[in-house]
Amino acid sequence: MRKFGERLKQLRNDRVEKQKDLAELLECSVRHYQAIEAGTINIPSKKLELLADHFEVSMDDPQLHQLDE
Repeated sequence: MRKFGERLKQLRNDRVEKQKDLAELLECSVRHYQAIEAGTINIPSKKLELLADHFEVSMDDPQLHQLDE
């Protein structure tokens, strides 16, 4: 789960976005989003799909599967 959070943070930073921006996208609090990046909570598949669309990564893309390792 930690690798997922690290990859998510990398994608976010590459796009120069704030945690607040992604929290709004996922319709969750910033604290909840921080927990996702920290790898302390699971992310529902619907939210994962939103992130894949946002970062323009296919759900079949190996880069996305790297998030679950």
